[in-house]
Amino acid sequence: MESHPPLISTNQIARGCAVLAAGPVLGVILILLGVCHPLVGPFLSTFRVRNDSGQTIWITPLGMWEGNGMIGPLPLYHHTAYMLRDLRVGKRELLPGASMQFTYDMDDINFRHILVRDATGVIRILDTDKRGTIGRCYGAQHGIYSIPPLRSLKPAPQQLRVCERGEPVEYAPLRINY
Repeated sequence: MESHPPLISTNQIARGCAVLAAGPVLGVILILLGVCHPLVGPFLSTFRVRNDSGQTIWITPLGMWEGNGMIGPLPLYHHTAYMLRDLRVGKRELLPGASMQFTYDMDDINFRHILVRDATGVIRILDTDKRGTIGRCYGAQHGIYSIPPLRSLKPAPQQLRVCERGEPVEYAPLRINY
């Protein structure tokens, strides 16, 4: 009787089992690291920012944390895979006439402002939503926020400029319960 080699080797079986076992372990690790959250879906809010300023700008959407009133960059999620956090924080380039979509977890933070930096490094602020308080959160009020000509925006408060680097700050004037 003729002997045939096996259709699948023991090494292939072992590799397949390792891959199947690694999936759930990797998922738990991503959840623990805060990169992935399977239950975030119902708490996501999406909006667009359109650049009508006529020049290239860099924007950082800011929010107020529900629990302590700190101001900082919105906790953004990847717009095509909502369970995955977008690990980029801080300023994002937006060309004239272009728009950019943002999805954030509105369960713990209220969208409040957009920091707008121009090519010369001047940082201005666009006030957006004025609802939500410490202890109560809402999604974005509008689907599209337009950045007007920059001369119409007020300068950003000095204390908020570190938010471009991803750092939340305590900023008393913005902790007002709207």
